[in-house]
Amino acid sequence: MRNQMFKVSAVMMSAVWLAGCATPGGGGPGAPSEPAPVATGPGGCTYLPGTEPKQGVNQTTAMVIGGLVGAVAGRAIAGGSSAGKRNTATLLGAVAGAFAGNAIASNFKVSEEPNGNIKVAMPGGLLFPSGSSGLSAEARTALKDVPAQINKYCGVQARVVGHTDNVGSPAANMTLSESRARAVVTALTGAGLDASRVTASGSGPNEPIAANTTPDGRQQNRRVEIFIIPPAPHQ
Repeated sequence: MRNQMFKVSAVMMSAVWLAGCATPGGGGPGAPSEPAPVATGPGGCTYLPGTEPKQGVNQTTAMVIGGLVGAVAGRAIAGGSSAGKRNTATLLGAVAGAFAGNAIASNFKVSEEPNGNIKVAMPGGLLFPSGSSGLSAEARTALKDVPAQINKYCGVQARVVGHTDNVGSPAANMTLSESRARAVVTALTGAGLDASRVTASGSGPNEPIAANTTPDGRQQNRRVEIFIIPPAPHQ
């Protein structure tokens, strides 16, 4: 599956359509009904279909294991399964809804990764002053509704990665990318995200998405990405 990228408004329309296909009875006449999420997890979180703990397994242990499997190895399974696709559609709609109506967030790009993860790519220039890791108040406002959508579903994890262009020393760029990722994590946890669900890292200039030979390319490379990782459904 190609890694398609959408602005937030387009994602909302796509997610509504996908979720309609994934809801009970959404497959049309004669199609088998799909199980709806059931809020039985620790703290009242909702298990996505196919990720509920098996009988006799402690719920907290199951949630932790499910999140780790989803983050490390289970995405290839989940991304290719019907349950995994339904769960990705659910998260896609939830994330798009969290950004709806915000002027800055309208410039974020949301993509469904081939492995079933959701990626939110945020231009660095909209989040930080040049050369700084001080997240703007406007960016904090744009992110404030995301934590509730991650916390809502049991076992969902988030990974925040900072990126820079290649101007300046590699060491300085690595430090800046790490600091910017941590700043986004601080904003998310400050808005209520469970700190055990999110990590931060920096890639410096090592993962460009455009050529660093032009101002536009360098601007594209200065970004922060949030990966939202659903747990793998049972096989």
